[in-house]
Amino acid sequence: MTKAQCVSITDLRRNTKECFADLPDIGVKYVFINNKPKAVLVDIDDFDAFYSPPRVTLYRMRDDDLTPEMKKKIEKAKKAKKSDFTNIPC
Repeated sequence: MTKAQCVSITDLRRNTKECFADLPDIGVKYVFINNKPKAVLVDIDDFDAFYSPPRVTLYRMRDDDLTPEMKKKIEKAKKAKKSDFTNIPC
């Protein structure tokens, strides 16, 4: 933790824009109340990268890409009843 990463709650209230100005470069700022760290300010891009779920890309397979075993499983899944999927233990 460097001095540039530390901000008092009073400074944050009085100089909000200045406190946020270098946040993209620094990445995080620690907010202190009564000389004790109480919160962290995080750049929004860093927050999104860390907390957002990974993006999933779905692909549709062509029929000729499916093995006979996969085709059997697909047909079995199509015939399944809704009750087959309830009360599944986690």
